[in-house]
Amino acid sequence: IETMFEKYQFKGLSVSIQAVLTLYAQGLFTGVVVDSGDGVTHIVPVYEGYAMPNIIKRLDVAGRHITRYLIKLLQLRGYSFNRTADYETVRQIKEALCYVGYDSKLERTLALDTTVLVQPY
Repeated sequence: IETMFEKYQFKGLSVSIQAVLTLYAQGLFTGVVVDSGDGVTHIVPVYEGYAMPNIIKRLDVAGRHITRYLIKLLQLRGYSFNRTADYETVRQIKEALCYVGYDSKLERTLALDTTVLVQPY
């Protein structure tokens, strides 16, 4: 921070919470931000531009856990993986094809009715 003020002559500095900035970028001041990284997920409620730290929740399930679970599901289907070499490939599959469904009944129907999805990796 010292460099910003002394070397570059900044007049001021604003430090903000990432969730608040995420809503601002969408033109919103109130909402709930779900920030899921590689190792942890945070649920951050924001009201009128202010994060509410007393009700921020941490969930110890995130990208790495989802990738491991996807490997497990694929192994149950008969695919074999070298955990270290194929982890990156499964992560790429997850990022390209996985999503959060809004309607669980519809997603279950699609999962049961869809028989083939072929994608070379």
